[in-house]
Order: sequence, then structure tokens, then C-alpha cells
Amino acid sequence: MSKVVRFDLSSLPKATKTKEGFIKTDACVTRTGIFIYHNEDGSVRRELRDHREVFNTDSLASMKMIPLTNEHPQTETKLLSPANVQQFQVGFTGENVRADGENVRIPVSLTAADAISAYENGKRGLSLGYECDLVDEGGEYDGMRFDCKQTNIRYNHLALVNSPRAGENARLDSIDINEVQPLTATKESPMVKVRIDGIEYEAAPEVEKFLTKETARADSATAEVKAEKTEHDKTKADRDSQKARADALEAEKAKLPGVVAAAVAARISLERKAATVLDEKDREGIDKLADVDIKKKIVLAVFPEAKLDGVSDDYLNARVDSALDMKDKITHDGAMADQRSKSAPHSDGPGTNEQGVEAAEKRYQSGVKESWKAKTDGCDGSKSMKDKEVGSKSRK
Repeated sequence: MSKVVRFDLSSLPKATKTKEGFIKTDACVTRTGIFIYHNEDGSVRRELRDHREVFNTDSLASMKMIPLTNEHPQTETKLLSPANVQQFQVGFTGENVRADGENVRIPVSLTAADAISAYENGKRGLSLGYECDLVDEGGEYDGMRFDCKQTNIRYNHLALVNSPRAGENARLDSIDINEVQPLTATKESPMVKVRIDGIEYEAAPEVEKFLTKETARADSATAEVKAEKTEHDKTKADRDSQKARADALEAEKAKLPGVVAAAVAARISLERKAATVLDEKDREGIDKLADVDIKKKIVLAVFPEAKLDGVSDDYLNARVDSALDMKDKITHDGAMADQRSKSAPHSDGPGTNEQGVEAAEKRYQSGVKESWKAKTDGCDGSKSMKDKEVGSKSRK
């Protein structure tokens, strides 16, 4: 990329002469497109000035209030500076720089007498003097090839010239003392309609292309923002879900000591109950048995013929309560019988005591076999609430 000085030409649509004799007009001073320059060896170089560079805000701002000269200044740099501007200036540009399709328009004033005279004698061309960076990058623009691109365009002065680069489109038509007639226009690019914020404008095709591209880029950026927000919301939902699970685990953890304590108390109570029913041999290894196995040992110790395979927990618990109640009753009846035996008078008749004992033993065996039925309710053996209360009171 290299920095170069360029002189490009344009046109004025009309002009007026003030009462002081100054010439004022609103001129089309430059445009977008491909400009042809001649190298020192005579070859042609096509340079692109696209809409992004021509309509760049800083570039347009550099065109405001610059000096107008009669021909380009013959200085070493071909540009004006504070040291030489007074020598060459014959007028100036205004501040109202604006786009007009593919063109740029700006007010222009001629104030020096020699420049006004030259203008009235047919000097109609306008030529901008400016610096730019030249990028050695070719391509195609509106169906035409170009060799390089102009960037960072900064304007220095506007010159009144005889032979505009753009031909008839860059010349001023003949005028009378007061007015510049409209230019004879060359073929112009057709205008298209563009809509911005609901308002319709006429613009060059390049502007429409630029707006379409920028709109697509904005839409893409909006879609990316929405996708990122969706991902953010999903991540937040995952965090909330994980926090809820963690809170639930903490709640369960807080309950754990109470659950463990209740389980330990229930186990101790069950082993104590088993100790009242099981003999010393049956109690061996009871601490290694599961609760359900201890309960079955309690039931079978009192009801040896009980069938306990596949029974429900409720049924088994009812049979345990029944077995414990029966054990309490047997222990109580045995103690009462023993007391009566010791306190009753002895008969001299043969076989009297033996017959009484045999009858008591038969009643006991019958009670053992039938008592669990009275303690259960229904075909599955679930114990009634009334019997549970009786059993509980008897154990107390």
C-alpha cells in the first residue's frame, strides 16, 4: 500500500452571481466508480473508489471549507499548505457535504476576479486534489475490472480546470451573467428505492447493495445474540436444577441422624422381644440376622407349624404380635397354675392329680394352636386394631 496524490474532476449543475459579483453554485464534485489513470510508461491503471471510501464520514468531512484554486497549484507536493494557500486560493467550498446517489455534492464559491473571468469565458471543469492510500488489490466492480483500490481519501483543495477527467459530465454549461444552466447529463446509473426506518429514499445501486449487506450483517449479529441468550438461559436452568438436587440431598442428610436413631431403637426393641421368646440356643447369632429373619424365628418359636414364606410385612408383624401375646399368656397361665397347684389340698384318691394335669395340658396345646387366629383379621392374617391394643396392654 502506498500514499499517492490524485486529481479527479466533476461537474456543476447551475450557478448564480451575487450582487457583489461572486459565483456561487452547488456542485457535484466526485463520485464512486472506477477512475482511469496513466502511468509514466503510458500504460493505464484502473483505480476503484467504492462507496465505503467515498462516503466515509472522515473523508467527507475533509472536503468542507477547503480552498478553491484556478488550476492545481504547481507546488512540489501538488497540494496546498498554510504557507502557500494565499498565493493560489480563488474561492472555497461550503460545509453542506452530502451524498447524491453515487455522487457527492457541496456548495462552491468563486471569489477572485481572475477565476470568475475564466469561468465566464468557458472554464467549466472542476477537479479535486487529494491524498489517498493505494491498495494493490484488483477485482471487479459493477461488471468492470479494476487494478487497485483507493482508501483513506483526504481532500486538500478543489481546482477550476479546462479539461475535466469525466468529460461532458464534468463540465459547466455556458452561463449568462447571473446563472449557470443545468449540465447536459451523460448516462447515469438508475436510481433505486431503499427503505430506512420505514421511510423510502432514492439511492444509487451501490448504496442499496451496501444497505443490504449491512442489514444482513445486523440480522446475523442479532441471531448470534439470541443464540447466546438461549445458551445462557439453559445454563442457568441447569444450575438451578443442580442447586435443587443439592438442597434435597442436604435435607435428607439433615434427617439421617434421626432415621438412624429410630432404626437402632427399633432393632434393640426387636432383639429384646426375641429374647423373651427364644431359648439360649435360638438366640445365638441373632445379632447377625436381618429384622425379617428374627421376626420369623419369634413366630416359629411359638407357632412351629406357621407358613411364613412370601407373606407380607403387615401379616408377619401381626403374627409376631400374636406370638408375643401368646408367650405372655402362657407364661402368666403357667405361673397361675403353679400357684394353684401349690395351694390346692392333696387328694388321697388315686389318679386325681394326674387327671387334672392332663386336662390342663390339653387346654394349653389347644390354645397354642388356635390363639393366633383370634389375633388376625382376614385371610392374610393382618391383626385387628382391637387385638393389637390388647396385646400391647398385656405386654405393658
